[in-house]
Amino acid sequence: TADELLKTDEKTVQKKIEELLSYDEYDWQRKNSLLYTGKNLAQGLHLPLYTCPLCKTKYKMNSQGDKLFCTSCKKEFTLTPEGKLISDDRTFSLVEWYNEEREAAINELKKHGVKRTFNVQIEALPNEHGFIKLGEGTLCLTKDEFTINFRPKKKYNYTPKDWKFGNDGIVTISFPHKIRESVQTEYNYRHHGRAVVLSCTDATYYLYSDDEDFNPTEIQFIAE
Repeated sequence: TADELLKTDEKTVQKKIEELLSYDEYDWQRKNSLLYTGKNLAQGLHLPLYTCPLCKTKYKMNSQGDKLFCTSCKKEFTLTPEGKLISDDRTFSLVEWYNEEREAAINELKKHGVKRTFNVQIEALPNEHGFIKLGEGTLCLTKDEFTINFRPKKKYNYTPKDWKFGNDGIVTISFPHKIRESVQTEYNYRHHGRAVVLSCTDATYYLYSDDEDFNPTEIQFIAE
């Protein structure tokens, strides 16, 4: 109520909002006895479920049809119409699998810190007129911020207020972690493949990469 809100601190309000927004679609499916049918139920599932729960190897998962499989230990998981993953005589929960990955990413972050660099293709969306291809660059992730670094190949038809030009002609765009709750993840946006999306006052930047260790879901966990 309005009276309760006046007496409640910000953290408690935030926690209440998050609790009310929290949901589990697989639990909803189960409670409503719904079945999802089709030949490609597991297609693309290896992108959020990037760590094998059996051998614990990262970035070696793949999917085809209703199968999710690890190319490292060769284990195979079948996604059922009920939303369960079956391997041999074991059943795996997608939600638990996902949450275990999050916990592993957090533990690794606390233990080793974070400093990672990815090769990326950069596209900017500064306005309603469409995307601008900025070419190749790097996305760097540290404990304080994301940074995009690239060398402009031409003049662009908008004024980039957030670009910082170095003496070597390299542009750096910074995205401090304190200004965001998370990052937007994309798995095949506009058929360009895996991407994370970062925004600042100047534009929204779509960053695509084919690097093996570039996994949008893991980057999301670290950013959060």
